[in-house]
Amino acid sequence: MDKSKKNTIISLVAVGLISIGVIIAFSVPLGIFPPIGELLFPGNGLWNINEEVPEMEVISSPYLTADVTIYRDE
Repeated sequence: MDKSKKNTIISLVAVGLISIGVIIAFSVPLGIFPPIGELLFPGNGLWNINEEVPEMEVISSPYLTADVTIYRDE
């Protein structure tokens, strides 16, 4: 086997191992944190927003000194 084919095979194996490592890293929870892949998945995690947004909601905070109105569009 010539040197270029050997280098290509080594590169493919390295890329495969790195890819498998990244997939496993994104699939394993880190302590109290869920798996990173689950957080970044568009249908889950950070992007998960309830379809129904309440028309009115009361939130208390010691930092607010007056009423606050938030308008939401569709």
